[in-house]
Amino acid sequence: MDPLPQFAGDDQQITYLFAWGRNKDGELSIGNQKKCNTPKAVQGLKNQTVQLISSGSNHSGIVTLDGQLFICGSALHGKLGFEDANQPSYPKFLLVQAMKGLFVTQVATGDYHTLCLLDNGQVYAWGGTLHKKLGSKAGKPARIETLKQTIVQIGCGDFHSAALSANGDLYTWGGGGRDYNRGQLGHGHLNDVETPQIVKDSIVKFSCGGYHMMALDKDGELWSWGSGMYGETGQGEFQDSLLPKKVKVNFNQKHIIIDDIYVQNKQESTIKEISLGGHHSLLLSNKGIVYACGYAQHGQLGIKATENQNKFQLVIGLSGKTIVQIAAGWNHSIVLTSHSDVYTCGHNQAGQLGVGDYESRTQYTRINFLEKRRIKQLFAGGNHSWALIDYNQPRIDDYSPPSPLNEEVKIENFTQPLDQGLQDLEIVITEVKMHHRFVKIQVPSQFQTTIQAKINDYLNFMQKDPNTKLSKFQNDALALGIQEDNNKLSFTIMMIMDLSQYKMPFEELDEGKVNQIGKQFVVKRSTFNKNPIYDWIIQAEKIMNIPGIQIKFLELRPLQ
Repeated sequence: MDPLPQFAGDDQQITYLFAWGRNKDGELSIGNQKKCNTPKAVQGLKNQTVQLISSGSNHSGIVTLDGQLFICGSALHGKLGFEDANQPSYPKFLLVQAMKGLFVTQVATGDYHTLCLLDNGQVYAWGGTLHKKLGSKAGKPARIETLKQTIVQIGCGDFHSAALSANGDLYTWGGGGRDYNRGQLGHGHLNDVETPQIVKDSIVKFSCGGYHMMALDKDGELWSWGSGMYGETGQGEFQDSLLPKKVKVNFNQKHIIIDDIYVQNKQESTIKEISLGGHHSLLLSNKGIVYACGYAQHGQLGIKATENQNKFQLVIGLSGKTIVQIAAGWNHSIVLTSHSDVYTCGHNQAGQLGVGDYESRTQYTRINFLEKRRIKQLFAGGNHSWALIDYNQPRIDDYSPPSPLNEEVKIENFTQPLDQGLQDLEIVITEVKMHHRFVKIQVPSQFQTTIQAKINDYLNFMQKDPNTKLSKFQNDALALGIQEDNNKLSFTIMMIMDLSQYKMPFEELDEGKVNQIGKQFVVKRSTFNKNPIYDWIIQAEKIMNIPGIQIKFLELRPLQ
């Protein structure tokens, strides 16, 4: 692993853009190596502030803050936009001279063609016209005159293109010919389309997969069309769709959010981001939760299983992490957490996961190389991945490693039916800053009024403790949107405590082994009466003494 660059008092140039994965045609601009399994500094962009990146199967484009367009990789079919191109590939980012003097805001790369969007809403295209992609055989960028409206977003699949207007009209064109047209244009037929045509209105954002598309409308509804043989359209079927069809996403699959269970679950779940790969699809909800569907043979869904999924599945392995960005490559996926940690899964033949080897992963794995760096944006495409570092604050000075993914899996047991009788305390050492204490309660439904009164009594008791920073409770069925049990009621109490002035008791344990991020252990209830640090458990049992009650205790404890 390369050392972090010095960020002050140093002549060494800071690296703000990293790339990894396939580089056979120089599409990463990282030097001569044909593939790279760890993030490596991108070359050819000295003194440039990168804003956006797009990768096709073997070429890449970058847009800078001052509206310049740089491109590299395979020059096949003129897709680089170099009119005087005289070599098969360009392994280092070069300025597209034909766009000089224009202000580029977006770039999109397909298999054989390239699009770019200007600040005035005009779209330019170039590259091969194989399979009816609009462009210039000579490789000279040309404006798409038939797009009369102001465009705000562009995108490319392998053999099709899309553009979204400011008033919400989504245009598609291209197709892929007899062999590659799977309905990805959404016009109800398999004919290729030479000029942009409206496929859907009232759209606010969209994403292009290899041969399928998804779009989000102004009402928050998700639509999909195109290739669906692997379930990638999320429509519950394994078949293509020639017209846009509404997708139903089940947001109520079982999960638990560690960071802030109450704030998270009070919100109605909505779709925040969409990212499509070759034959799989990713969704990010407003709660920081990831859902995936489609082709799963390489593990790109991140759900352990490799069976294809025709409905969006909760990526439960990411539970406990608040995800803020998602990106899908052809057969891999990459996500960014709120703590600026990067996780990847899926196909890894070219090293596109960035984890230091070439083995595929069916579960999300952290890229250790990028720790301590503040990630601004992730990008993926083809067999490539990119990480753009925050130019203003590139280093995280107070960084602490996260708990390993799936170390929280046992926390899922916290939602399982409880055993009768008194309980031990389950503890997980994690990256939380303060102690998070949970009391899980199940009672017979006839005691609803009684238990709510007793919960209030308990919260009043805990709020008298000066160390209590937050104390709340929820009815689990209402908060999680699940079917309520007619015979039992389930509640969860959460308390956030600032206990930094206390040393936690580890009398029976080896501190050297316990004091590690991700470590789980159990404190026997015989210990509770020996130390006031466990009074919250003793009082819970005293106050909520209802016949048939079942109680379970969990604590997320910060690293000491």
